[in-house]
Amino acid sequence: MLRKPLTELLLTCAILPMLVQPVLAHSIWIVRDDNQGEFNILYGHPEERPQDYDSIKFEEAKAYDQNGIIVPISIQRKYHRARIVSQGNVAAIIAKHNNGYFIRTGEDDFRNVFRPEALELNTDQSEISHTYKYTKAFFGSSGLVS
Repeated sequence: MLRKPLTELLLTCAILPMLVQPVLAHSIWIVRDDNQGEFNILYGHPEERPQDYDSIKFEEAKAYDQNGIIVPISIQRKYHRARIVSQGNVAAIIAKHNNGYFIRTGEDDFRNVFRPEALELNTDQSEISHTYKYTKAFFGSSGLVS
């Protein structure tokens, strides 16, 4: 009799963070550019206008063709954005963005800081996290890639 309500409560507690987190957190995503073989890496909330970001934080990407073979790419960085340029047909791209260190000093006081400052401010009164953003994008159908 108590098992069903307890199971429902546990399931709700497990699913709720997954629903709330995307609303609060920024994401990275990849969109095909108008130029052949070029892909833009965007940052922010996909349902809103993308935001500028420090392109040095974009760490790496790998592109695959429809057979699952790695396609050579280069990453072009501008000050507030990055772009992937491929040397062949791309079916999928995976990417990693180093979002840096965040320090929490108060209830709602979060600051994005560089590593030296994070190490210096690492005390019992602060909370520090190092976050990464991962994404994958599909641009063609392939059983091997997906």
